[in-house]
Amino acid sequence: MSNYHTDKRTQSLHPPGWTMDESKLKLIDDEGGEYPATRIVCPTCNGSGSCVNPSIDSGGISGEQMDDDPEFRADYFGGRYDIACPHCKGQNVVLSCKAPEYLDACRDEASYQAEIEAERRMGC
Repeated sequence: MSNYHTDKRTQSLHPPGWTMDESKLKLIDDEGGEYPATRIVCPTCNGSGSCVNPSIDSGGISGEQMDDDPEFRADYFGGRYDIACPHCKGQNVVLSCKAPEYLDACRDEASYQAEIEAERRMGC
């Protein structure tokens, strides 16, 4: 299991209520507990500092759609629709933590988000 959760541009890399202290390389939980963190390459942009705007491709783009519009394809792969990465804010790295409390909070949040998504798909 990875030491963070994300659903690539829409969710935080940290559980709700947790904050980062970049200067001290620490994550702080919603009760004030502090946990050591390290910098890792941003998993959303793979360290590039930018990614495609989710309003462009969040629903997925098929190869057929790309083939039907060569100009869009060139713009898409040329970076025309790129934005600064919403997770690392263009910094290429994010804080991550391997403390058991942090991993438990990440698992709980990921489970909650999966439940919300399942309910949404069922029409709730």
